Amino acid sequence: MSTSTTPQAARAAPPEPAYLIGVHQGWHAVTQFALKYTAAMSSGTRIAYAECGALVRVSKHGPYRRGGFPVMHDPCIECAWAVAGETGQLDEEIRRLMPSNEDREVFTRLGVDPLTAVTAATMLAEAARSGHGDYGADHPATIQMLAMITRHAPVILVPEDCAEGSCEHYPPGYDPLTGKGFECPRPEASAACAACSLQAGSWAGEWEGRYELGIPAPCAVLTRLAEHAEEALAEAKRRAEAATQWEREQARPEPEA
Repeated sequence: MSTSTTPQAARAAPPEPAYLIGVHQGWHAVTQFALKYTAAMSSGTRIAYAECGALVRVSKHGPYRRGGFPVMHDPCIECAWAVAGETGQLDEEIRRLMPSNEDREVFTRLGVDPLTAVTAATMLAEAARSGHGDYGADHPATIQMLAMITRHAPVILVPEDCAEGSCEHYPPGYDPLTGKGFECPRPEASAACAACSLQAGSWAGEWEGRYELGIPAPCAVLTRLAEHAEEALAEAKRRAEAATQWEREQARPEPEA
């Protein structure tokens, strides 16, 4: 039986994570390159630039994982898209825009396309990855537009009693005296743009974040972004076809003299 005599210190150290978690009004991604230019506070806390460009505190929570704690609770959208673009995971981020089946039914009932944001992000990502778009998948311009699509994606607003399960929108045959909890079908729901709508500030106390004035979805911003994404993909395809045609012409044999 043989044993290793390699000192613990001499063994290969695990690779450093590509991104660490930063915190400032949400959870951010900080690259190893950015860590080279950190500033330290008197408390020892490191300050660095996140992928979105914001100055953040380098968190004690370690590696950045989009779907992990604590990033999942309040992610910086720009950082999330930047990491997705740099790591080839745009499709995973696009899937996060997909509404649930229940929400899709409500959007459809309200006359709102539930996939507007998903379709726009998909077309923009396809154009960026084609090699024939104006910008690449990890270019700041692409990330900015994808983040804007996310922020202006439609959301469903419901009255307070419906949200808390205290409404009387009972399903057929339901007895409120003997029946257990039920799922409100949200007949009074409305579709709004979260970014454009007015939400209560800190003055509202426990009601901070409540929607005070909803702006109907899809808003003008998302509509224009969707139009731009369609135009960008069409232009990328046109350039790809032109490039293919040029290569074919170059491959033709020269006519004999």
